Amino acid sequence: KTGTTIAGCVVIDTQTNQQYVILGADTRATEGTIVADKRCDKIHKLASNCRCCGAGTSADLDKVTRQVDENNNNELLWMKSVSIDVLCNMFQDTLFKSKGQLGANLILGGVWNGKASLRAIHPHGSADIDLPFTALGSGGLAAISVLEDGYNSCHSSVEDGIKLVQRAILAGIQNDLGSGSQVDICII
Repeated sequence: KTGTTIAGCVVIDTQTNQQYVILGADTRATEGTIVADKRCDKIHKLASNCRCCGAGTSADLDKVTRQVDENNNNELLWMKSVSIDVLCNMFQDTLFKSKGQLGANLILGGVWNGKASLRAIHPHGSADIDLPFTALGSGGLAAISVLEDGYNSCHSSVEDGIKLVQRAILAGIQNDLGSGSQVDICII
């Protein structure tokens, strides 16, 4: 049990034909049955073109995202955006080396060379690649059902994608005692 609902989807705006990734997360952090923080940031910036959402043990998520962020010198050294593939491989290597000891489930999303990419990365280092939508965490089952039901209709605009991810996170909050407080949304 992670006490979190995180979700994301890829949206293609029909007017501009641009691809976007919409990520969402609840903001409640828990310690067992105690609400430790009502305004916890679960969406982490990795690069100007990439973010990730985390569900699991807070310290493990902070460690993994900081480690990948520190290893990603591409933007600082070369002034180039980083490939989603590179970041995904960094997360996978870090989690695989920990042999499942780190409680970190991640949704990695970003746009690189005009193409949106969404991935789910699991604690042992396995990853689901190029997903149209995904949800993880203890509220993930309720969230994925909302995404499955409404995904085809959100290909018209970014606003529709935002509403869909927001509904998915709210479904996770309503069906999971560990998820809650507010909904954070990020558009890439």
